[in-house]
Amino acid sequence: MIRPGLAAAFALPLVTTACQPPSEGRIDDDDDDSWVSDDDVSDDDAADDDAASSFGIDSTGVGPGFLLEPYSALLLVTGSPEEPVGFGVTSGSLPPGLDLADDGLIDGAPTDFGTFKVQVTATDGAEEQVTADLVIEVGYDGERLFLGAVPEDGEYNNMCGGGAMLDQMCHPWVRLVGAGVEDQVERALLPALWHVGPDGQPDDLLDGFGDDILVRTLDPLSVLWSFEALVGETDHNIDVSPVDAGITAEGVLQAGEETGPGVVRVESDEWGSGEAPAHVIPPDWCEPDC
Repeated sequence: MIRPGLAAAFALPLVTTACQPPSEGRIDDDDDDSWVSDDDVSDDDAADDDAASSFGIDSTGVGPGFLLEPYSALLLVTGSPEEPVGFGVTSGSLPPGLDLADDGLIDGAPTDFGTFKVQVTATDGAEEQVTADLVIEVGYDGERLFLGAVPEDGEYNNMCGGGAMLDQMCHPWVRLVGAGVEDQVERALLPALWHVGPDGQPDDLLDGFGDDILVRTLDPLSVLWSFEALVGETDHNIDVSPVDAGITAEGVLQAGEETGPGVVRVESDEWGSGEAPAHVIPPDWCEPDC
């Protein structure tokens, strides 16, 4: 049987036979494409027809997004649903930073990039449901991303802010013993991708990377770590250097016996290189005053 839209493309000779199918009927999908008269349609077949959905989801308005840029797309319903119709996520996930409202509006600003697959469901007032599979691509500007390192526990420094006397109080530091953090001789760090903030300049770990925005952390084994000991130049520690401190291949910054500032460096084949300041604090740096 030729569908009407293909009649021009496929012209077949007309063949008449002594046995023509009745004028009213359909092809039986369950029995080798044999013809079934409408008079022979069973109640089960009719029930299957009734089970066909009365509405669908139009997702043509869902397009790609861009990292940290405002995004908005509206899912629509087609057909004749019974109001009201509500939308929800069935499986998968939208890009982080985006939400699906009950009325079908997807909006927000993506906080990560990549390909995100999600299935959404629309439910009408009669509890009839239909689903649609969505794919949202989120792009990014590579010139606004930079590599850094952050403490695995998320705390840049428990002495940062609130009257900190010295800049190094806001560094990710390794504590030996004493006030602040007791017996902290190592800190686990993670490589991290940051997006430049509104000031347009990459910051460092001082004050938690300033106005820059953390996009994602990476596998610490996917990068190369190194630590460089510097020489202290403040009144607190003049001409001291943590020459016996270091960092492991897993990104664990470890203290030795010496104190002073340093730099943690991280290198990635995919994301380039970056660094973060560090500071090894002596066990008695503020005794006997604290």
